[in-house]
Amino acid sequence: MLDTILRQQDDYFFAGDERLASILAWIRNYADMLRIYGREARLHARLSSACVELLRAGGLFDLALHVDRGGKGLTSAAQARALEELATIDGSIAWCVMIGMDSGIYQGFLSPEVRAEVFPHPGIISAGWIHPQGSAIDLGDGTCRVSGRWQFGSGIDNADVIFGGVRFAAKESPNDWTWRIAIFDKADVQIEDSWNTWGLQGSGSQHYHADNIIVPLKRTIALLDPKVAGPLNRPHDGIVRKMAGIPLGVAVGALSTVVTEVGKRVTALRTAREHPNERVLHTIGRLTAELVALRSAVYSTLQSAWNIYKEESTTLDEQSAALVATAAIRQRSFQTSRTLVIAAGDLLGAQAVYTATGDLGARLSDLNVMTQHAVGQESLLDLAGNRILGGEASGPII
Repeated sequence: MLDTILRQQDDYFFAGDERLASILAWIRNYADMLRIYGREARLHARLSSACVELLRAGGLFDLALHVDRGGKGLTSAAQARALEELATIDGSIAWCVMIGMDSGIYQGFLSPEVRAEVFPHPGIISAGWIHPQGSAIDLGDGTCRVSGRWQFGSGIDNADVIFGGVRFAAKESPNDWTWRIAIFDKADVQIEDSWNTWGLQGSGSQHYHADNIIVPLKRTIALLDPKVAGPLNRPHDGIVRKMAGIPLGVAVGALSTVVTEVGKRVTALRTAREHPNERVLHTIGRLTAELVALRSAVYSTLQSAWNIYKEESTTLDEQSAALVATAAIRQRSFQTSRTLVIAAGDLLGAQAVYTATGDLGARLSDLNVMTQHAVGQESLLDLAGNRILGGEASGPII
């Protein structure tokens, strides 16, 4: 019945979205193959080129790319739903797709000339950490000199274009800087073999660095200065909105495993005319209710925000309210999904520790690492609360 409950939710939120339906069908069709690739990636600390090319051929890195440029043109909510479906299979694959598909969003912050130069066709994969860890000194001739070391380059080994957040400043006043994002050719950066972690191993989120690279100013972007109108680029949080779908998918996969295993036991008990454990029945009901409520919160806030953003007449206050709401619910998606997976494992008891029963351990370790991302930490709610109580934006996104 769990599958039916989730499908009914999908029918409510995504009825008539044929592009999303096509993507979900593709993911389900290749689920077994992706599951194998996910296990391999966990061992080798990165996705294989075969996995990446399969995803590229399926259009997964073009989910956010506008249809006029050959992409799927999904809304933020539909992007999150596609990532949820991937994450039911493997968290690292979903994470790399989430980062790689940002290429379709970043294009909205570039001039047509640079867009055609950096992203000449669909299927371009992006990677990089946009937090301003690097420095960019304006040379006054239309270029800047960039140096820096960044972490969390998820999927960088298979990426085509690399991004890096920088503190952009004039040579005369390096302390008076603004946040920009530099676009590198892959040959400009050195990738470090640093991704030795206890979760999300397959994402290959390596460190990377660049030393004194000359970057044209036109190949730097500011998320507060979109060049293309529309809800994907206004306001500036488009790259993080869809992230909430990944922890949801990890939790859905875990709960599905537990429902299947517990269901076998309950069926056997009922066949023997014995009554199932009341705590087990209660826990299954509670976890399902919490998952359904969380999915509703994620997709309703994303759809509401999209509708607000696409209306030119909406006020800045209305946009800010939608941005804060989606950020707060996104944080809860990470934290609550982790809690759900822990409870699901507890329900199976000792059997949960065996890989033959499922991949609950891998899912929990993935979520433990995911929640260390800025959007999933408890401190994000400090920023949300500040905005709700009338404070100014105190973070790069919220």
